[in-house]
Amino acid sequence: MLDSVEPTFRALQDSLWPKNKPEYEQVSTLLYAMGDCADDTCILATLRLDETKATYNEVRTALNGYFDVRRNLIVQRALLNKRHQLAGESVDTFIQELYRLAEDCEYGSLKDGLIRDRIVVGVLDDSLSDRLQAKADLTLETADESSGGGTKAKQGSHPRERHL
Repeated sequence: MLDSVEPTFRALQDSLWPKNKPEYEQVSTLLYAMGDCADDTCILATLRLDETKATYNEVRTALNGYFDVRRNLIVQRALLNKRHQLAGESVDTFIQELYRLAEDCEYGSLKDGLIRDRIVVGVLDDSLSDRLQAKADLTLETADESSGGGTKAKQGSHPRERHL
């Protein structure tokens, strides 16, 4: 649905936008269309743009950057660290979700260990958690396989590839 709307929006924008008007008029039109949220006390002040001197493309680029989805690293890490297996959720689905959540956490070389730890403390089956904790040399791959996921054996691929 959205794929069909985008070209229509672009065509409408191209036909209605005052491209042949001076830069200041294009900027004013854009800011007027945005309404009160674009006034000097809000976004423009934050972006440190002077609407009387900035070009349309400068304002548009700055606004696009301002409204880009920004991931809050603390929130992403909290989502991973609070995640546990839900009632009725398979262990494999739980582990896949851990891999997906870990992608946005910027843990670097610590990522595998942290996913492994979330498996150990997040599974609903207490006896499985105890068995995993008893393995002093537990790796992510071993935790995954021991949890019944065994995705590597089932799919012939590395467990990390399951979330793709």
